[in-house]
Amino acid sequence: MSFRLVNQSTAFAFNPGDSAHARLWHKHKVGFNPCVSGTGTNIVDLSPSKYAFARTGAAGTSVVVSPIGPGTVYAANTGHRQTAASWGLPCKFMTTANEDELTVQAVFKFNHSAVAKESVIFESDTRTLGANVPRGYKLMVDNNADKVQLMCANTPDELLTFPCYYKSVALTPGQWYHVVFSFGGFLGQSIEDDATTFAYLWLDGVRAYPTIVGTEQNVTHVASKHATIGATFGSTAPDISVAQVNVWNRFLRVGEIALLHRDPLAMFRRRRLVLGMVPAAGGRLISIGGTALRGTNLRVAG
Repeated sequence: MSFRLVNQSTAFAFNPGDSAHARLWHKHKVGFNPCVSGTGTNIVDLSPSKYAFARTGAAGTSVVVSPIGPGTVYAANTGHRQTAASWGLPCKFMTTANEDELTVQAVFKFNHSAVAKESVIFESDTRTLGANVPRGYKLMVDNNADKVQLMCANTPDELLTFPCYYKSVALTPGQWYHVVFSFGGFLGQSIEDDATTFAYLWLDGVRAYPTIVGTEQNVTHVASKHATIGATFGSTAPDISVAQVNVWNRFLRVGEIALLHRDPLAMFRRRRLVLGMVPAAGGRLISIGGTALRGTNLRVAG
């Protein structure tokens, strides 16, 4: 994976007004981007939600260089968790309705495990602890099968009820990947004319239909875990590195996803402003102090 980094001398766009791609900020709910904000104990949320991520667990994070900038390595039981009451987080927007829309974008690197393990890229429980509604969701890596997968399920205890997993093809451990995973409920009919496809996966720019295992149930989680990256159920093994996670409460358009694969940092690119003096169309001659001048117009180009 090789991408053009944001020019540090021109800074970043942190709102749609400054962005060259303002549309990507529409319904943007989570912006975990150490590649832009930098890594550390706390990482700011660059989405309009503005909920910071605070490190939890042992001091097992370190900095890694990804293809798009700095990333965070999670070891042991370390993770980052949004600092807000579980029920108050904007990422908890999923319901039990078939009209649910979700897109998660991530840049990550993982390690293999010979035993069944999972490394969480982003996990959101529901607003109501122990209730069947609304649904929780999780983007994670199955470290034994070497697959990235999106989980959506919904009974109070995911340990007893088999949730629905949308799984990718096998990946290569130790390699950086860029993934965009979209879940659209029955919106799949209008987008792909395929009533059986609820989720779509773009992996390093290649579109794929993930393998579906289990039944779509709208699953919550057994305990309130806020919104978490890294640690899950007390441990993260083996290590996983994360440089970017963005979450939208909508099904991104194909053109938007293509843009993100060309440039994962597209929404943080600043809108260019060019100031220049150009001759006015049919500008009339004016005289100042006996000197003839042609009128000009000021042009601002975005």
